[in-house]
Amino acid sequence: NPTIEYIIWNYITFEFDSGGNIFSSIHFQPIRLNLWKFPVDQLRVVVEIAYIIFVIYYITDLVKHYRRSAREYDEWSAHVMESLTQSQRTLRHNKEPECLRRFKYIFDPNRILDLLSLLLSVVTIALLVSYIVLVSSNTDVDLKADNIEYYMNFVRADAVWESFLRLCGWNAIIIAFRILKFVEKSKYLSGMIKAVNCCVEDLASFLFVGLVFLFGFVIMSHLSFGQRSDAFKT
Repeated sequence: NPTIEYIIWNYITFEFDSGGNIFSSIHFQPIRLNLWKFPVDQLRVVVEIAYIIFVIYYITDLVKHYRRSAREYDEWSAHVMESLTQSQRTLRHNKEPECLRRFKYIFDPNRILDLLSLLLSVVTIALLVSYIVLVSSNTDVDLKADNIEYYMNFVRADAVWESFLRLCGWNAIIIAFRILKFVEKSKYLSGMIKAVNCCVEDLASFLFVGLVFLFGFVIMSHLSFGQRSDAFKT
């Protein structure tokens, strides 16, 4: 649609296996060349800028927390080591190295989730900027057959956008787990979180056994009727 500079990028592939079967796939990716044409787009820009400011603020807050935790642990560890004898220090070190104790104190599970979420946020921001740069370079519509670079920009933009959506999905899952630390402060829901923490090893074993059985059913289905059903051939 040249009026609003809206293009649908179609990617069609055909695959041939050794048995002579043909597998086709069609991929549609809408691409807007002008990302700031409508008033709602300007509102989106404001939200994106606010999100970037929030990420920067959270990064600085997380760095301050790590530095503060490291300083607190060093002061506490020095005080404890002064009160121990040489044999007690050796026993303490053999039980668990001091560097591992320090790491566990600084990087608690909630803060590790925060760090992963922030890293994914930074990567997604970089991918979004790359997508905007690639799309903006194609604002001058020129559909000549010999202009290969113009079409390759659409291929790159499509790949960047797919990676952006995939990482946003993973980040959303991590953020859902991060919400659990706020649930722990609730008077009514904290008991549920404590119960899950107490049986986390049993839950992990149950999930492992469930995945083994699921994988077995998948292999059995593929061997039984995989070649007779298009959905199970690959």
